[in-house]
Amino acid sequence: TSQTNVKNKVGTTTSEEMPVNASSWGEWRDWLIGRPPRPALPTPTRPPPASPSPPPPPLHASVAGWASGAATFVAGIRTSGAVLAKISVAAHHKLGPLAGAVCVAASGAAASISYCTVEAAITKPLAVAWEETTEALLSITEPDAALRLTSHGVTAAVWFRMVGGRFRTVCHSSLMFPGAHACESIPARPHIYATTKERDLINQLGRTHGCHTCGHRPVIGSWPSRSYNADHQPPNKYAAAVASASYFKTPAVRFYPQCTVCSSDQGGAAMAAAKRSTRVPLKPSHPTAFGLAHLWLPHSVFIDRAVTNGKNKT
Repeated sequence: TSQTNVKNKVGTTTSEEMPVNASSWGEWRDWLIGRPPRPALPTPTRPPPASPSPPPPPLHASVAGWASGAATFVAGIRTSGAVLAKISVAAHHKLGPLAGAVCVAASGAAASISYCTVEAAITKPLAVAWEETTEALLSITEPDAALRLTSHGVTAAVWFRMVGGRFRTVCHSSLMFPGAHACESIPARPHIYATTKERDLINQLGRTHGCHTCGHRPVIGSWPSRSYNADHQPPNKYAAAVASASYFKTPAVRFYPQCTVCSSDQGGAAMAAAKRSTRVPLKPSHPTAFGLAHLWLPHSVFIDRAVTNGKNKT
């Protein structure tokens, strides 16, 4: 009977016409047996191809960017210390380490901006590099840009601390207190100078850690063998004045290694502090106090670019 129905359907003319645009045997079969047409299958969509990663910049551009970033980092630390000295934030203050950490992070973020700017100025036309830099600086207030800039600063501060840097060394040192570079000391007696054995020990500490006030370290071939003085901290005149004014005993005194320049400056400063006639000057760090912690590296820029390229691929 099914064959007869098929023959009648094929041999007779009805209102249901044969599909003219049938593209496969399956559609003809569905029409012959009276099955409703099947819904069209959705065509599979392929994800768009990932955008290729930008080519790495040439080596000379990266070297120039690193030199600019390293100089910006050191200049930022020196400038930050001068600004903190203007508002009387010294290394012995409780806010000294915190203020130093903020200054190191800000200098690291500025160094990253300097690195990217110089590298783009070498690898791209000057107008394009200037436009990209301007847009980046204007978008700092946006959450994403501010977060990325903060990550650059935090990375610089972590690196600074990991390689032995101390945040308080960013601040200037007061001559009346242990300085920013004070590490080790030995017990002392008020108003009594150091003995020969104590001076030898102080010179060993000075050659290792430098002057506790400015961080001055010995230079090979041009530094005398006995160049550090045993500095009383607090100074004798200042400690006696404080004890007489506050009716307390003289505070505990210790010997710290101090260079001759800071030692000569301390005499007048101690008398002025005892009389409270002038404000005690603050001493900045000596250039020889800079070490590996002050060497900025663009690892935060590389990490940021790797994260950005990973997001673009996904």
